[in-house]
Amino acid sequence: MTIRYSQKSGNCNDNSVWNTAANGSGTFLAPIAGDACYIYGHTITITADPLAASFEEKAANSQLVVSGTVTVANPFYCSTQNGVSIPTGNSLTLNGVGNNFVSNNVTGGGTFTLSAGKTTYFAGTCVWSVANLSIACICYRNGVSSLSISSAACSITGDLRAYNTSTITFKSGCVATVQSGGVLNLLSSSGFVVVEAGATLYVTATGGVAIQAGSLTVNSGGTYTIDYTGYEFVYTNTTAPFIFDSNANVTRYGVALLPSVDPGVANVWTGVAYKSRGSSLTGTKRASSITNCTAGNIKAGVTIDDVTGTAGGLLLPRPMNGGYSG
Repeated sequence: MTIRYSQKSGNCNDNSVWNTAANGSGTFLAPIAGDACYIYGHTITITADPLAASFEEKAANSQLVVSGTVTVANPFYCSTQNGVSIPTGNSLTLNGVGNNFVSNNVTGGGTFTLSAGKTTYFAGTCVWSVANLSIACICYRNGVSSLSISSAACSITGDLRAYNTSTITFKSGCVATVQSGGVLNLLSSSGFVVVEAGATLYVTATGGVAIQAGSLTVNSGGTYTIDYTGYEFVYTNTTAPFIFDSNANVTRYGVALLPSVDPGVANVWTGVAYKSRGSSLTGTKRASSITNCTAGNIKAGVTIDDVTGTAGGLLLPRPMNGGYSG
C-alpha cells in the first residue's frame, strides 16, 4: 500500500493532486487500487471509481465531492471532516465486495446507495442528509456512534441495525420506508431508534422491525406506520420496546394507536378491547378490584359490575307534589 498526500483541491484521478510525500517532494501520481489517500484540507472530486482503499482527513475542511454517476467496486473507507457531498443529479454507489466504513456526513441533493452483499459501518457522529438514500446491505455502527438520517427518500431493503451504544435517529423531513426484505434491527439494550417530530417511518411490503433489546421511540409529531404487509417482532423478554409520545402519529395495521405503554388488562374495564404493541387485548378490571367497592358499601339491591350491594337503609318513596309523603 502506498500513501498519497493531497497537494491541492482537484480531481481524484489527477496526478498533480497527489504526491507520495506529504511535502510534495516525492512522485506525483493519482492513487491506484489499495492506496491510502490523506487529505490535507482540500476538496477532492471523484468522477469515477477512485480505486483507493481509503480517504482520511489529515487537516480541517477536508471533503470528497461526487461528480457524475460514480460506482465504487472496491471497499470504501472515508473519514473526512466535511464528509461526502453528492450534489443534485449526481450519485455514489458502494457496490464492491468487502466492507465499507463511512465515518462522516453524507450531504447534498443526490443519491447515495449502499448495495447488497456487503457491510457498511458508520462511526462517530454521522449525518446522512443526502436527498435519496438506499440501504440494501447490512449497516451498523463501529464503536460508540450515532447516525442521523434526514433524507427525504430513504429506502431500507437491507438490515439497518442499532447495536451496542448506537442510536439511529430519523430527523425532521425524513421519510424512511422499510420494505421487501428490509429490517430495522434493535439488537442490544443500548441500541435505540428515534423518530423525531416531522419524520416518518413506514413499514410495508414484508419489511419489518425486530427488537431484541433497546427501544423504538416516536416523539411528539413523529409518524410511525406499519401496514398489513409489514411485521413487528419483539423478543419476549424485552421491556418497553415501543415508546410512543401521546402526540405521536402511530398507526398499526390500519388502527390508529393508542397509549405508549400497555396499561395492562387488569387496569382496563372488563370486556373492553384495546391494542398494545400490535396485539389485541381485552380488559379484565372489575368493580370488586376498586378499594371500598364492596357489597357493604353499596345500597342493597344495587349492582355495580360484579358487586351487588347489601347495605341497609330506608328506601324513601318517590316525591309527590314537590315533597315527600310521610
